[in-house]
Amino acid sequence: MPFINSLRFPAALLLLVWLANISCSGDKDKEENPTATPGPSATREPGSTPASVAITWEPAQPPLFTGQELDNPYAAQWPQVPPDNMRWRLYAGVIGGSRQLIYDSRRWLARPSWAADGSRVSVMYSSSATVPPNGPNIVNGLLSFDARDLSKAPSEIAVQIPTSFDPQAGGARALFVPSTAPIISTPAGPPTFPNPILLLVDLGKKIAQTLAGLPGRLSPAPQATWSPDGEHVIVASITNEGTGGPNPVPLYVVPTRNGQARFLSKTAMLYAAWSPVDPRLLAYIDDTRALWLFDTRTG
Repeated sequence: MPFINSLRFPAALLLLVWLANISCSGDKDKEENPTATPGPSATREPGSTPASVAITWEPAQPPLFTGQELDNPYAAQWPQVPPDNMRWRLYAGVIGGSRQLIYDSRRWLARPSWAADGSRVSVMYSSSATVPPNGPNIVNGLLSFDARDLSKAPSEIAVQIPTSFDPQAGGARALFVPSTAPIISTPAGPPTFPNPILLLVDLGKKIAQTLAGLPGRLSPAPQATWSPDGEHVIVASITNEGTGGPNPVPLYVVPTRNGQARFLSKTAMLYAAWSPVDPRLLAYIDDTRALWLFDTRTG
């Protein structure tokens, strides 16, 4: 049984991912002018990037699959270890108190999270699976549990070797750029993949949408991608690719419904955090070490 029956937990719990080896008893404006009014407009060159762009989320066919797990996904790393000995486990428990097992698997588990409202619990995984046309391949996936009754089977999606994969906390949805079949392998060089697209997928409904309206090659921001309420995501729009790489890369705060994407910055976000009190506010530090406050209502 991959998930454990009859478990019920309150939302205020700590999630743990544990690697268990069963046979070995094993149960990651600026400092000189502090009075300057901060805001994303200070990083925007006049006329170069619009303050807002109309966007839509259009229906898409998600390149998702259910892969057949290999008999021993660890054979390449530890040939001497039997398949059932190396396992990853997801636990929930009260801080300072006891823990209980939610999920047990041979998949590599990582990044457990709670939804802001405590309604869902999620964990990412990486796995070897038999995937056409030339499997086995490494895949990334996401499991999302109903926190009100963790005995229910989780919602799940899996995608082959995504170039980026960023789930909403709790796992109700995921934003990712897939690199999926068909994969073209030739003796002369490495495999090639289709042109990337940015997808927003609902785990429960298996409905996917692709973002239209922003120019260039789109990808999730490297951090603070999702607002706590799930109403906005930060997206990078790479439009000036060249031999030296894209620099700088415009960042936009994009609603997860049709609307206006607001320009955020053309400088790198060294650190970023959404307000836990007002999910429409984002604070970030750019590569000039300036601290900015961004309001999704006004830009």
